[in-house]
Amino acid sequence: MKLTLDLVKEDGEKITSVNIDESQLQMLLEIAVNKILLDSIKKHEKKENV
Repeated sequence: MKLTLDLVKEDGEKITSVNIDESQLQMLLEIAVNKILLDSIKKHEKKENV
């Protein structure tokens, strides 16, 4: 299955579109989740060091 990923500004202006397949979507989701988890860990560590 092919998917289209649209990058859109908050005001609705479309910046670009990218066609991706399911494996690429899975990779993007894994990267996003890892980034969220790392950011959460960093925030928690900063609170402990204060």
